[in-house]
Amino acid sequence: TFEAWIKPDAGSSFGGKTLAMSGNFGWAIMLVCGGADVGCCGTHTTGAVAFFYGQSTANPGDECANMPSSDSGVPLDVWTHVAVTVDVDANVVAFYLNGEPAGVVENHELSLPMGGTATDADFHFGCSAPSCSSGSCGCFEGGMDDMRVWNKALSAASVAEWHANRAEGVFTSHPDQTPVARYDAADAFQNMIADEEMELRVSNSATSTSTGDMIFPVTSGGLPPIAVYVKDQTAMSLDFSADTATSVYRTDDAAFKQAVNASGELTVEAWIKTSSVNSAQMIVSQGETGWAVMLVCGGTGVGCCGTHANGAVAFVSSQTAGECANLPASATVVEVDVWTHVAVAVDANAEVVHFFVNGVSAIADAVNAPGVYLGYGVADTVGMAFGGVFGCDDMCMRLDGYLHAVQIWKTFLGHGSFSELGIGSRKALVGAIAALGDETADVDGRYDRLLTFVASDAHGIANGVVAERSLAAGEVKLQNARYALDAPNDGRGVFENYVGTDAPSAAFFAFNGISSYGVVPFSEAISFDATDGARAMTFEAWIAPSEMPEAMVIAAMDDEGWAIFKHCESTTGSSQMGCCEGHTPNALVFWPGNASATSATFCESIVSTKAPLQMDEWEHISVAVDVASDRLDIFFGGVKQTLNGSDASTIQTRLASFTSHASDPSSSGSMGIGMRPGCTQDCLYYNGFVAAVRVWNAAVPPAYRGVSENAIPKEDAHHLVGSFRLVEGRDDVAPNAALRLDRANDMQLIDVLVLADDSRLALPAGYGVPVPSAFVFDGETTIVVEENAATVALMPTDGSMTFEAWIHPDVVDSASHLTSQPTVEVLATMGSGGWTLMLIGSDGGGSSNYPNVPYDTLAFFEGSSSSNVWDFGDIHYYALSNETVPRGVWSHVAVRTTWSGTALTVDFFIDGRNVGTGLHGGVVSPTNSLDAGGTDASLKLGGAEHCSTGSPPDCYGYHGLMDVVRLWNDAVPESYLVASYNETAYPFHPA
Repeated sequence: TFEAWIKPDAGSSFGGKTLAMSGNFGWAIMLVCGGADVGCCGTHTTGAVAFFYGQSTANPGDECANMPSSDSGVPLDVWTHVAVTVDVDANVVAFYLNGEPAGVVENHELSLPMGGTATDADFHFGCSAPSCSSGSCGCFEGGMDDMRVWNKALSAASVAEWHANRAEGVFTSHPDQTPVARYDAADAFQNMIADEEMELRVSNSATSTSTGDMIFPVTSGGLPPIAVYVKDQTAMSLDFSADTATSVYRTDDAAFKQAVNASGELTVEAWIKTSSVNSAQMIVSQGETGWAVMLVCGGTGVGCCGTHANGAVAFVSSQTAGECANLPASATVVEVDVWTHVAVAVDANAEVVHFFVNGVSAIADAVNAPGVYLGYGVADTVGMAFGGVFGCDDMCMRLDGYLHAVQIWKTFLGHGSFSELGIGSRKALVGAIAALGDETADVDGRYDRLLTFVASDAHGIANGVVAERSLAAGEVKLQNARYALDAPNDGRGVFENYVGTDAPSAAFFAFNGISSYGVVPFSEAISFDATDGARAMTFEAWIAPSEMPEAMVIAAMDDEGWAIFKHCESTTGSSQMGCCEGHTPNALVFWPGNASATSATFCESIVSTKAPLQMDEWEHISVAVDVASDRLDIFFGGVKQTLNGSDASTIQTRLASFTSHASDPSSSGSMGIGMRPGCTQDCLYYNGFVAAVRVWNAAVPPAYRGVSENAIPKEDAHHLVGSFRLVEGRDDVAPNAALRLDRANDMQLIDVLVLADDSRLALPAGYGVPVPSAFVFDGETTIVVEENAATVALMPTDGSMTFEAWIHPDVVDSASHLTSQPTVEVLATMGSGGWTLMLIGSDGGGSSNYPNVPYDTLAFFEGSSSSNVWDFGDIHYYALSNETVPRGVWSHVAVRTTWSGTALTVDFFIDGRNVGTGLHGGVVSPTNSLDAGGTDASLKLGGAEHCSTGSPPDCYGYHGLMDVVRLWNDAVPESYLVASYNETAYPFHPA
């Protein structure tokens, strides 16, 4: 099975465009077209997805014309999910577009040729084999994301589920099997190859196999041929290392130049990473004749002069005057291939230039510069350039490396300014945007900070205009920009307002001791016994275990790897797992794992604390392991604990079996929080609370409790592979907030509750308990989503839509605010008199309007131009569910409409089950289509806007709770609504 999201460019064609190919003309997935146009063949539908498998005796002749293909095509400039399943034994190829069947082709002599051998059949995507030269073997033009390849023909139901994008869940939960390969643009990284050349790779994030990375071929200049739109945009920088890379420049702005010149002061700072210091390199240049900041060198290199130290930072008053050898320059130099913050502060009035490298200015970096001035070239029509001088040839002193960000100020931010809080203090800010002078502006409205350009803001575009971040609100033009997936701060970028510590979070995980656990899918990042050849790790968390006598797992790696757990509440051994004689009741226990590697029993292998854990109280625990130094330290609240069996020889013996995964790494499952992954019995589920879980690939002391990831010193921060914390709206996942690029996967949460404090529950949808954060309706409340471009887009134009929500109708009780059973309660309505979803019903006798309809039946009205018609329309025209919605409990309800061209099909769902389908026309002047309620496309929840006063009918207000409301401008697959009820995920895709 091959599947991917694709978006063909608006101006592209479909003739033989290859999405993927195995080896040299092995099997392939293509976009095809029929007819005589270039690249087209046979009678294929234009834009059809086709499966190429070569010639066969059953289908001789032109392979292109005989390829199995879908019976409908993909549109241009629209994201479409495509899937192709191949079953060679059954001779069946099935095609799917957006999760729906798009044709089945049988009776071919199918095969899956590799296109080479196991060692040379590279997998290509976006283009066919390199040997292809014909017009029918073109390369795909457009976007592609979330591509997966499976070694099994998936079922139609599975394809529909993947289209609904359940991809981000735990892979092992898939009903068929795990994928053998998964490639996502967000996983792109640079890799050094022979001769210090770089290549662009995308790692395989599927956890079931060790299938290789995707490798982008490079041009003769060593550059990847495509732009990668990385999802973590802060990891992008401009690449000026190739002669073909055109400088990025700011459009000419006379006011900008005059603002700097009028003040006589200037500060320029930039983050750069140069590959060489043996040539002169421009960082920022004001046109062709104005001032400039550059790297200089002495000796015989290109552009070198005088006795400048190689890699010194220099200031040029004017590019048309002065001697290179006499330029004011720094004594401190930049390092090669290291991200460096450089800054130059100029005071032309005082004739001084201060240079800073990584925020530090030595005495020799404060340079007296008689005659220094700020040239800006009144007649110079060339704009400011970064990484070179715009418009020049190879001799324009191009920056040999990367540039991440530039800031320019019209003030002097050297020592002595702003009470010593000048540019030199920014070492502690790691280049963060500081409000140094931003609170003032001159008569022309020019603020002190004139420009803040960050390469990641360009989002990977090669040509275009990008807004810079300063209050001056200028623009930066890009022409043929090249990018590197690299940036300061371990690839995370620097322009953030960092803080030293995180405020204590009010949210934490709650485990029920029966079925709750967290899972971090396996990756090399958590293979601690193979990290850089060192066998080391640290696990830390805040825990509050419940007062339970049984042993409980806090964290464990696979079924054979290390484990950290609470000892049972017993001083003697027992047959129960986790109870060993001679260990303190409720002690914290570390098991190194890999029991099969030694002859020791489980109880002979563990190390425990002499002091017990606190029960039902918050306590910070930390376990640090370093096999090389025979170190095992356990801390409670930052205090090192005395261990049972803590002599050096005992620890050395215990740690000899330390392991992080199964004996076969390719079969490793995950790291579990609150249980042992892979276990079938004695899982020792954790009962209690957990917060702020962190995992390191080194033995790190517990010195960073409460310290944010950004504030951890680099020497330790690069060891942090996992930092799992709650994010609002993501009850199914605890995202990994660690900063390093090769960090662990996010933690998936299974049956884990999210507690805000000891009394207020914030449960994932579907647990059947009222949620304090839900919308509350009292019969007189209406929530209105005001009309805007988004709500207009949500109103379907072809009659197909889906509305879903979790609702908890109030119980009718004479002692409550709801004393009688409502006959009509509006859940949602569009516009004024537009489509409406209601709860309706009548007493047993019925009436002319509501004849014998059970209370709390779902009813749907398609809408009418007559604003009040649904208030009194004959209910026989309504679509009705076959079942009722219970009051007093949470239920997932949904209505889906599908337009056939002549009639509207309405489907109702309660808790994922289809509870009624029918064809219905409108009430007045039936149109068999949806109505938006006039030009007012606002969505209203819990009541109708066109309501009268008094009783009845009032506003037909809803009484109860509502949460997780979704409105789709399409009829979503039934499988999605089932998944929406069964799971707490929030699926989405850029389509």
